[in-house]
Amino acid sequence: VGEKQVALDLKVIVEYGKNVPAIFSETVNNVKKSVHDMTGLEVVEVNMHVEDVMTRSEFEAKTDRDKEQESKRDLE
Repeated sequence: VGEKQVALDLKVIVEYGKNVPAIFSETVNNVKKSVHDMTGLEVVEVNMHVEDVMTRSEFEAKTDRDKEQESKRDLE
């Protein structure tokens, strides 16, 4: 936004069955504090876009597949 403020767009995957509004609130508070502590910037806007909803096992399987594909690309 400027030299002293920042706006953030987050893309997230939410665990199935979890309370999205509560997760959003906690995430925004943690991100604002962390960004301010690390940079001194004031976070004036946080947009959180839910890209997918998965069970923990689905997420872990996807993460493993992504890591395997990344390793294969690194070897090429």
